[in-house]
Amino acid sequence: TVMESVPEDEENINTLAGMLRAKYMTQRTGPEVVDLLNARRQMRGERLVEYARSLREIGERGDVGEDWLVNAFLKGMSSNEGATHV
Repeated sequence: TVMESVPEDEENINTLAGMLRAKYMTQRTGPEVVDLLNARRQMRGERLVEYARSLREIGERGDVGEDWLVNAFLKGMSSNEGATHV
């Protein structure tokens, strides 16, 4: 298995998650990730915490700063009034 190549003292969920990300998650350029963030909108009935989690997952695909995540979050909120209060 994949974990057979890992020293026993490093066998944990974080090591496994990192290995799986490296193998299966394609890293994208900053502009590609920004485009994905800007395209993502809060869906009807989606809680803000779920929407934020989704944006974080998109952000992990490349190297983008927190400011991009915050801007995408506010821009994509389904309620303009809510975005003003946040």
